[in-house]
Amino acid sequence: MIIRRLTRFRTKVLLSIMPMILALCILFGGMSLYQHNRLLRSEFVKRGKALASNLAASGELGVFSEDERLLNAALRGTTGEEDVAYVFIYNDVGNRLIGGGKALTQPDFASSAEILSREIRLRMLTDRQPVSRTVTNSGVESFLEFYAPILSTEVRLVEEQYFGIPESAHGPSENRTRVIGIAKVGLSMRNIDAHSAYLIRLWAILSVVFLAAGALAAYALSRKITQPITRLTESTARMAEGQIDQEIPVDSQDELGTLATTYNNMAKALKRTLDERARVATELRDLNRSLEDRIRERTSQLEESNRELARASRHKSEFLANMSHELRTPLNAILGFTELIIDGVYGTVPDELSESIQDIHINGRHLLRLINDVLDLSKIEAGQMRLNLGEYSIQSLIDSVVSATRSLATEKRLELVGQVDTDLRVVWGDSKRMTQVLMNLVGNAIKFTPDGGSVTVTAKVVQGSRFKVEGLEPDIQQPSDLIEISVADTGIGIPAEELKSIFSEFRQVDSSITREYGGSGLGLSIAKRLIEMHNGSIWAESQVGKGSIFYFQIPLRTQ
Repeated sequence: MIIRRLTRFRTKVLLSIMPMILALCILFGGMSLYQHNRLLRSEFVKRGKALASNLAASGELGVFSEDERLLNAALRGTTGEEDVAYVFIYNDVGNRLIGGGKALTQPDFASSAEILSREIRLRMLTDRQPVSRTVTNSGVESFLEFYAPILSTEVRLVEEQYFGIPESAHGPSENRTRVIGIAKVGLSMRNIDAHSAYLIRLWAILSVVFLAAGALAAYALSRKITQPITRLTESTARMAEGQIDQEIPVDSQDELGTLATTYNNMAKALKRTLDERARVATELRDLNRSLEDRIRERTSQLEESNRELARASRHKSEFLANMSHELRTPLNAILGFTELIIDGVYGTVPDELSESIQDIHINGRHLLRLINDVLDLSKIEAGQMRLNLGEYSIQSLIDSVVSATRSLATEKRLELVGQVDTDLRVVWGDSKRMTQVLMNLVGNAIKFTPDGGSVTVTAKVVQGSRFKVEGLEPDIQQPSDLIEISVADTGIGIPAEELKSIFSEFRQVDSSITREYGGSGLGLSIAKRLIEMHNGSIWAESQVGKGSIFYFQIPLRTQ
């Protein structure tokens, strides 16, 4: 079984490498063939244009005088060249003057090749530049035809010599030449096609050679990989049979060597573990005789620890109760007296004291909120907080929160809006704690939104939870019908990396937030705990500089 698995692994290695080698052969071979054929054809075209131009130059006098002997002499210089299949010379009206070449003697040579097309003749008369085109003779052989204009400059020279006509009488210098004929050279593509076929055969042979070499290299590589694995699997099989003292040789420092070293370390650790287990078993057998005494002693220690924990819990509860009374009572008195002073009950407050008294009142209320938050968090952690469940209206809850925070929003010229789904009426839960959560979220939104912004509170019924923030989802089973309440603002926003930690105790985005906006960092933590007590979830989405949206979902009926 092991050998078959390794064989399949070796086959996978080969099958993964061979397609890459084949693709490289096809890619580089194809590119090489393309570049070579393109270069060969380019040189072939240059040679054909040169032959046509040379024929036009050597046949100029023969065409001008229509002397067949001179034309034959011009043809002989061209038809003897390699790859030249046929050569024709035409006068300026397209009539054939002379032709020759090896292709003319072939029985399947098309007679249409001797005819000069009207399009070519017009291009020669107007452009006076060599041109080329590819033609096929009866589908048997391909030719590349080259045309060159035969230009004459003799007429101007004779007139100037014998009649004394000045140069300016005949116009610009470019009018001194005229097309008196056309030379056509047909080059056979047989050698190029044969050379291309040879290159293809050579590429195929080389590809086979490279594939064979690649297969051998891949086989050697797979063998080098599978041999250590084979030793490892065989050693593992012997270890499974109970032969713990197994160690495989480390032949390299690569990943396989690291695997072998790790296996050896694992075998040694396993042996130590088994030895330790045997030793512990021996000790347990020795300890069985005095087990009852040890159990009795341990039970006594546990009972004492439980008594200590009970005393600590009682002291904590007493501390919370005393703290609630001892801190809130004098602080409420301080706040009450400062409010009476501010309202003028004890007379008009001097201007130099008014601002200080206002600071006392503001900081006192801040301290009271902080104490309440700490006490609430302590009660939740101690398991002493209970939900007071009952029916309440989401519309009334949101209206009361919006009304309570309206003055804060008005001071900053913020638009504060509450929107409730018409289908959402009465729900079952703790309205006081939900009000506390929503007051915290709306208060934060107003606090962190610049002047002129907006805060929107929305409530609706959703099907199933869409809570997806990694690392924050509580370990609860969400019901299908949920209330989703969101608080959206256009504030400063929260960086993405901080969204996971904003619900922790005493956490804010950074210390500058605390200095500029204040706060203890407990509000969101308490809100999260209260939401989870309602079997719900809370999360946030935010973009820095654009604003934040805090969502929380709770069941329509909290159990």
